[in-house]
Amino acid sequence: LQYPHPGLVHQMCRLVRMRLEHKDYLDFPQYGEELLHIFSQCRETLPIGYAAFHLPWVLEWYAASRQYRRAYELIRDFPIKLPLKQIEPHFLRIFSQKSGLSFTLISMLK
Repeated sequence: LQYPHPGLVHQMCRLVRMRLEHKDYLDFPQYGEELLHIFSQCRETLPIGYAAFHLPWVLEWYAASRQYRRAYELIRDFPIKLPLKQIEPHFLRIFSQKSGLSFTLISMLK
């Protein structure tokens, strides 16, 4: 038994490659679809640390696609409370580019 499944590992590597090869990866709907699928698979089939690893990128995707409520709810309901310093740079970078909500949402989470 291999853990995690080799197919999921391949998907994770493809996602990382997309981030490395395309500065504008957040503009690709396919990136978001794959990221959310991988995140869901990690949460359902693997120890929570795998999902926690992907959490900052999921939050980054939600912020870039203006899904602020989903980002907030994910942080609020995620079983592991990561230090905000690990998450904040992703939010600030995207929110400062896309909206004026960055400091509002960050302050709600503190």
